[in-house]
Amino acid sequence: MNNSELKAFLEEYKSVLKDSGNDKKSVRVAASKTKIKEENSNKILVYVGTYKVDKYVSKAVEVLTYENDPKAKYKRYVDIETGNQYNVNMDTVDEFEKTHIIVYREVVINNLLIHYQNYEDVREQFFKGILTEPQEKVVLKLKNSSER
Repeated sequence: MNNSELKAFLEEYKSVLKDSGNDKKSVRVAASKTKIKEENSNKILVYVGTYKVDKYVSKAVEVLTYENDPKAKYKRYVDIETGNQYNVNMDTVDEFEKTHIIVYREVVINNLLIHYQNYEDVREQFFKGILTEPQEKVVLKLKNSSER
């Protein structure tokens, strides 16, 4: 985000914190009220799933599937700064991931590796981080924590 967007976030955060007194809620509310232009984003995206399209009755429906499903059509990502969603076709995923910071949160449940995609937690981590550290340092931390 650029300096004016950062300043707007910090002002919104101070205002919300003053009214609520709840730091966690203040970060989330201020982040949701701060408008960041796509061209100013640090391109930090949270992976939220792989989807395939199935036909039910006479209607095509998107279905969440496992990451290496040969029938998968696209992966979905959400930008933590802008909130924009990106559905990326499987044949262009590698190129897309090279030009963006992709945050994967992995957990194991019943011996299955799944991606825990809590976009709000990663978004909060970013915005909370820029309250006390330079934005570049927070971006670097997220980048380092996202490497697979």
